[in-house]
Amino acid sequence: MYNGLLEPEEVGISGVPAFDPAKFRPEEDSKKNAKLAEELLRAYVGRGTDVMALVAELGMRRAAKALGEKYRDRAARAGVRFEDLAVYAAFGEWGYMTPNFYWAPGMVAPMYVLGKYWTNYNPTFMPPEEFAKTAYDRAVVEALVEDAGMCRFHRGWAEPVLGDLYKLIGRELNRDVYKGFAEYAIRAGADPRPWESKRAMDVVSTMAKELGAKDWRFESYEDYMEWWRRYKDSLDKLLGIQRI
Repeated sequence: MYNGLLEPEEVGISGVPAFDPAKFRPEEDSKKNAKLAEELLRAYVGRGTDVMALVAELGMRRAAKALGEKYRDRAARAGVRFEDLAVYAAFGEWGYMTPNFYWAPGMVAPMYVLGKYWTNYNPTFMPPEEFAKTAYDRAVVEALVEDAGMCRFHRGWAEPVLGDLYKLIGRELNRDVYKGFAEYAIRAGADPRPWESKRAMDVVSTMAKELGAKDWRFESYEDYMEWWRRYKDSLDKLLGIQRI
């Protein structure tokens, strides 16, 4: 709505949200946005309009593409696609995951399990091969902690002694837990796919810019795809996954 792609009545709310930080009035606009958010949730749960029913039934990724077709003229006038305003990582033909609210490229990187903390979730940037290694190492350990039935908030003391804890019950650490998830995702056709959302790519390029990564300027879509492919290839190599 803020970008002119949808009208308030099409999503079942009473107005357009205030998103301009230069004009934002904290007290008045916060109350207004809160009211609109409540209306939006009710419209979503109740399938209050055709647009909201589409989102609720198809999910964000498919709905964004369907709305792009339905309102092609509006998107052309606004100069922005529906999927460009949605932050998600694509999986398979229609799957997706919205990232945790961490300002970190690892939240949208091509990992086999997202939506959890099985990645490098620090606000950092590095070449794709190095980043994939740090995310892989974190994912393996996070999977081990969870496989042990432990809360990750105890990871600080649990990770160093996890191997010893398993020995108490006569077992060894299964470091292939994460690999099992990856192999399942591939067989299910739900493996990571290249970014479709400009907002998702912005997480990567803005972090690179903020941290002064001179070798990665992301001036074209192909720059993003090069980083994505090199990351994904490195991750698969670390997992020992052979792709045909």
